[in-house]
Amino acid sequence: MRVACLGTSANPPHLGHLRLSRQLLKNKLVDEVWVIPCRKHSFDKPLLPWKHRWKMVKLMEEPGIRACNIEKNIPGKNYTIKTVRFLRRWYPTYKFYWIIGTDIVKTEDYKKWKNWPELKKKIKFLVVSRSGYKIKKPKDKCFSLLKNIQGSYISSTLIRRRLKENLPIEHLVPKKIANYLKYLKKHNLIRYE
Repeated sequence: MRVACLGTSANPPHLGHLRLSRQLLKNKLVDEVWVIPCRKHSFDKPLLPWKHRWKMVKLMEEPGIRACNIEKNIPGKNYTIKTVRFLRRWYPTYKFYWIIGTDIVKTEDYKKWKNWPELKKKIKFLVVSRSGYKIKKPKDKCFSLLKNIQGSYISSTLIRRRLKENLPIEHLVPKKIANYLKYLKKHNLIRYE
Protein backbone atom coordinates (compact mmCIF):
# COMPACT_ATOMS: atom_id res chain seq x y z
CA MET A 1 0.00 0.00 0.00
CA ARG A 2 1.41 3.38 -1.07
CA VAL A 3 0.13 6.21 1.11
CA ALA A 4 0.64 9.95 0.62
CA CYS A 5 0.41 11.83 3.90
CA LEU A 6 -1.06 15.31 3.73
CA GLY A 7 -0.08 16.91 7.02
CA THR A 8 -2.17 19.96 7.77
CA SER A 9 -3.33 22.21 10.56
CA ALA A 10 -6.79 21.85 8.92
CA ASN A 11 -7.63 25.32 10.11
CA PRO A 12 -9.89 24.78 8.05
CA PRO A 13 -9.24 22.14 5.36
CA HIS A 14 -10.21 23.30 1.88
CA LEU A 15 -10.77 22.41 -1.78
CA GLY A 16 -7.04 22.78 -2.47
CA HIS A 17 -6.39 19.80 -0.18
CA LEU A 18 -9.15 17.81 -1.84
CA ARG A 19 -8.12 18.59 -5.43
CA LEU A 20 -4.49 17.74 -4.72
CA SER A 21 -5.49 14.42 -3.17
CA ARG A 22 -7.71 13.57 -6.14
CA GLN A 23 -4.90 14.37 -8.61
CA LEU A 24 -2.49 12.05 -6.80
CA LEU A 25 -5.06 9.24 -6.94
CA LYS A 26 -6.12 9.90 -10.54
CA ASN A 27 -2.48 9.77 -11.68
CA LYS A 28 -2.02 6.51 -9.71
CA LEU A 29 0.95 7.95 -7.82
CA VAL A 30 -0.40 6.44 -4.57
CA ASP A 31 -3.15 4.07 -3.47
CA GLU A 32 -4.52 6.34 -0.74
CA VAL A 33 -4.10 9.85 0.63
CA TRP A 34 -4.29 10.26 4.40
CA VAL A 35 -5.15 13.77 5.59
CA ILE A 36 -3.43 14.20 8.95
CA PRO A 37 -4.46 17.20 11.07
CA CYS A 38 -1.99 18.17 13.78
CA ARG A 39 -3.19 18.24 17.36
CA LYS A 40 -0.72 20.92 18.47
CA HIS A 41 1.20 22.88 15.86
CA SER A 42 4.98 22.62 16.17
CA PHE A 43 5.33 26.40 15.69
CA ASP A 44 2.55 27.17 18.20
CA LYS A 45 0.18 28.63 15.60
CA PRO A 46 -3.27 29.28 17.06
CA LEU A 47 -5.70 26.63 15.84
CA LEU A 48 -9.39 25.90 16.05
CA PRO A 49 -10.14 23.26 18.69
CA TRP A 50 -9.11 19.75 17.63
CA LYS A 51 -12.67 18.38 17.62
CA HIS A 52 -13.78 20.91 15.00
CA ARG A 53 -10.72 20.45 12.77
CA TRP A 54 -11.06 16.66 13.02
CA LYS A 55 -14.76 16.81 12.11
CA MET A 56 -13.98 18.87 9.01
CA VAL A 57 -11.25 16.48 7.86
CA LYS A 58 -13.72 13.61 8.31
CA LEU A 59 -16.19 15.53 6.12
CA MET A 60 -13.58 15.46 3.30
CA GLU A 61 -13.36 11.67 3.19
CA GLU A 62 -14.20 9.89 -0.04
CA PRO A 63 -12.87 6.75 -1.74
CA GLY A 64 -9.07 6.83 -1.54
CA ILE A 65 -8.99 9.86 0.78
CA ARG A 66 -9.20 9.22 4.49
CA ALA A 67 -8.79 11.17 7.69
CA CYS A 68 -5.98 9.94 9.95
CA ASN A 69 -5.91 11.00 13.61
CA ILE A 70 -2.47 9.61 14.42
CA GLU A 71 -1.16 12.98 15.66
CA LYS A 72 -3.94 13.21 18.24
CA ASN A 73 -2.35 10.29 20.08
CA ILE A 74 1.25 11.49 19.96
CA PRO A 75 2.26 13.32 23.16
CA GLY A 76 3.69 16.84 23.02
CA LYS A 77 4.00 19.01 19.94
CA ASN A 78 3.42 17.41 16.57
CA TYR A 79 6.63 17.07 14.63
CA THR A 80 6.71 15.29 11.28
CA ILE A 81 9.49 12.97 12.46
CA LYS A 82 7.37 11.74 15.37
CA THR A 83 4.41 11.11 13.07
CA VAL A 84 6.55 9.23 10.56
CA ARG A 85 8.04 7.04 13.29
CA PHE A 86 4.57 6.12 14.53
CA LEU A 87 3.26 5.45 11.01
CA ARG A 88 6.16 3.13 10.23
CA ARG A 89 5.74 1.31 13.52
CA TRP A 90 1.96 0.83 13.15
CA TYR A 91 1.97 0.08 9.41
CA PRO A 92 5.32 -1.64 8.73
CA THR A 93 4.31 -2.97 5.28
CA TYR A 94 3.11 0.41 3.93
CA LYS A 95 5.20 2.78 1.82
CA PHE A 96 4.65 6.35 3.03
CA TYR A 97 5.25 9.66 1.25
CA TRP A 98 4.88 13.16 2.69
CA ILE A 99 3.34 15.89 0.53
CA ILE A 100 5.01 19.30 0.55
CA GLY A 101 5.03 22.35 -1.72
CA THR A 102 7.82 23.81 -3.82
CA ASP A 103 7.84 26.75 -1.38
CA ILE A 104 9.31 24.51 1.34
CA VAL A 105 11.97 23.16 -1.00
CA LYS A 106 12.88 26.52 -2.57
CA THR A 107 13.21 28.32 0.79
CA GLU A 108 14.85 25.24 2.36
CA ASP A 109 12.45 25.48 5.29
CA TYR A 110 12.63 21.70 5.59
CA LYS A 111 16.07 22.14 7.17
CA LYS A 112 14.30 23.68 10.19
CA TRP A 113 12.24 20.52 10.74
CA LYS A 114 13.05 18.56 13.85
CA ASN A 115 15.55 15.75 13.17
CA TRP A 116 15.70 16.53 9.44
CA PRO A 117 18.67 14.17 8.71
CA GLU A 118 16.73 11.23 10.20
CA LEU A 119 13.42 12.27 8.61
CA LYS A 120 14.75 12.35 5.04
CA LYS A 121 16.03 8.77 5.48
CA LYS A 122 12.66 7.52 6.74
CA ILE A 123 10.29 8.98 4.14
CA LYS A 124 10.22 10.35 0.59
CA PHE A 125 8.62 13.72 -0.17
CA LEU A 126 6.20 14.38 -3.01
CA VAL A 127 6.73 18.00 -4.05
CA VAL A 128 3.82 19.88 -5.66
CA SER A 129 3.98 23.23 -7.39
CA ARG A 130 3.17 26.36 -5.37
CA SER A 131 2.64 29.68 -7.07
CA GLY A 132 5.76 31.87 -6.99
CA TYR A 133 8.11 29.00 -6.07
CA LYS A 134 9.43 27.33 -9.21
CA ILE A 135 12.16 24.75 -8.95
CA LYS A 136 13.76 22.72 -11.73
CA LYS A 137 15.20 19.75 -9.91
CA PRO A 138 15.46 19.38 -6.13
CA LYS A 139 19.01 18.90 -4.82
CA ASP A 140 18.18 16.10 -2.43
CA LYS A 141 17.08 12.65 -3.62
CA CYS A 142 14.40 12.47 -0.90
CA PHE A 143 12.32 14.93 -3.01
CA SER A 144 10.23 13.85 -6.02
CA LEU A 145 9.00 16.85 -8.01
CA LEU A 146 5.52 16.15 -9.40
CA LYS A 147 5.42 18.25 -12.55
CA ASN A 148 1.87 17.34 -13.56
CA ILE A 149 0.33 17.92 -10.12
CA GLN A 150 -0.65 21.49 -9.29
CA GLY A 151 -0.92 23.05 -5.87
CA SER A 152 -3.59 25.59 -5.03
CA TYR A 153 -3.98 29.30 -4.43
CA ILE A 154 -6.45 28.51 -1.63
CA SER A 155 -5.23 28.97 1.93
CA SER A 156 -6.84 28.47 5.31
CA THR A 157 -5.80 32.04 6.15
CA LEU A 158 -7.86 33.36 3.23
CA ILE A 159 -10.88 31.31 4.35
CA ARG A 160 -10.65 32.53 7.96
CA ARG A 161 -10.39 36.14 6.76
CA ARG A 162 -13.47 35.73 4.56
CA LEU A 163 -15.41 34.13 7.43
CA LYS A 164 -14.51 37.03 9.70
CA GLU A 165 -15.70 39.50 7.05
CA ASN A 166 -18.90 37.48 6.39
CA LEU A 167 -17.88 36.82 2.78
CA PRO A 168 -18.80 33.64 0.87
CA ILE A 169 -16.45 30.65 1.17
CA GLU A 170 -18.35 28.04 -0.89
CA HIS A 171 -15.82 28.29 -3.73
CA LEU A 172 -12.95 27.56 -1.31
CA VAL A 173 -14.19 24.62 0.79
CA PRO A 174 -16.42 21.59 0.22
CA LYS A 175 -20.09 22.39 0.81
CA LYS A 176 -20.28 20.21 3.95
CA ILE A 177 -17.36 22.11 5.50
CA ALA A 178 -18.82 25.50 4.53
CA ASN A 179 -22.09 24.54 6.25
CA TYR A 180 -20.24 23.28 9.33
CA LEU A 181 -18.18 26.48 9.62
CA LYS A 182 -21.31 28.63 9.29
CA TYR A 183 -23.02 26.55 11.99
CA LEU A 184 -20.05 26.95 14.35
CA LYS A 185 -19.90 30.69 13.76
CA LYS A 186 -23.68 31.19 14.10
CA HIS A 187 -23.70 29.42 17.48
CA ASN A 188 -20.55 31.21 18.69
CA LEU A 189 -18.67 27.91 18.94
CA ILE A 190 -15.69 29.42 17.16
CA ARG A 191 -14.42 32.92 16.57
CA TYR A 192 -12.06 34.11 13.88
CA GLU A 193 -9.71 36.84 14.99
